[in-house]
Amino acid sequence: MAEILKSDFNDLFQEDCKIFNNIASRYIKLECTDRDEAYELMKKSWAMAQRFSELSSCGRKVKDLSGKSVPVTEFKTWCHERYSQMCKVHESCRVIWRSVNEATK
Repeated sequence: MAEILKSDFNDLFQEDCKIFNNIASRYIKLECTDRDEAYELMKKSWAMAQRFSELSSCGRKVKDLSGKSVPVTEFKTWCHERYSQMCKVHESCRVIWRSVNEATK
């Protein structure tokens, strides 16, 4: 599957982008009855949200360490967007997981 999202920052954070895209791909395929997958995505999306939050707080360091002309404001916006998307995936998966658990009681 092709990358879901591309940006100027993919080269700097290849592994993070790979994980993000994997979570997004799995989320798109998630069935509302798949409790185990929802639970796994719930955990992974929370972890990625935290990662993008940490990256955002290090915007100046990223610019300095990358050796590239990285606009700090654009980088922070990019991180915040990914953070928000992972938070939404986390919340949605949590709802699916809870619904399936309650339906099977």
